[in-house]
Amino acid sequence: MIYTRNFVPCCLILGFTLCAPFAAKPAAILVNNTCEGTCSPGALSNGNSTSGGFNFDYTFSDGDVYDVSGSYSASYSNVTGSTIVVDPTFTYVGAAPSVGNDTLEFDLYQFYSDANCCTWAGTYSETVPLALSSATGPGSTISGQLLFDGQSVGLAGPFGPGNYLVSESADLDFGPKDSSPFLLADFAFTAQFDTGTTPGAGASGAPTPEPAMDLTCGLGLILFVCIARRRNRPRIAA
Repeated sequence: MIYTRNFVPCCLILGFTLCAPFAAKPAAILVNNTCEGTCSPGALSNGNSTSGGFNFDYTFSDGDVYDVSGSYSASYSNVTGSTIVVDPTFTYVGAAPSVGNDTLEFDLYQFYSDANCCTWAGTYSETVPLALSSATGPGSTISGQLLFDGQSVGLAGPFGPGNYLVSESADLDFGPKDSSPFLLADFAFTAQFDTGTTPGAGASGAPTPEPAMDLTCGLGLILFVCIARRRNRPRIAA
């Protein structure tokens, strides 16, 4: 996913340059409403950056097992802008074709913080690369979107097997939250693997990074789906 924001004096611009000093401010990762690690994402303030990786299995009640792996990095600077890169891959690791219709909803949450920020309102843009393996079961789909404080930049998909590149932009106004010192980014990806998905489906290949002042968020050959935050999820707090 690529995200940019035109800004009012104090702004957020997601880019591909990670030039700020490193500081441990981990993101929060949820899969199907379950936290994988911390449920409290760190807040990146001026000069801060973070990075990390994840690799775990998710097992459905029908016995189907998927590996969820990848990496992320993010930074914030009130001079040069901010960046976040998310590269998730979902792979079906069962010994035989899947027996059920399995939906994986992946969310990565990251706070940005600027006590001196005048407003977070502005034009947000995203470029979303999506790829779904042809070895998934008939009817399988992927989709994706980027949200800020619950507002979507634009939904890409749902799509069937194949490779896609979708660009969207939106003028977001957060009302009373515009002057808040915090902005919450939500990278939500959803993949529906229908019955008959072949073992190994979803081997990943991240897209080529985009130029500076863009945010790249890539998913591999399995799926890259995003959905809005939903009720009854664990509370995400700074």
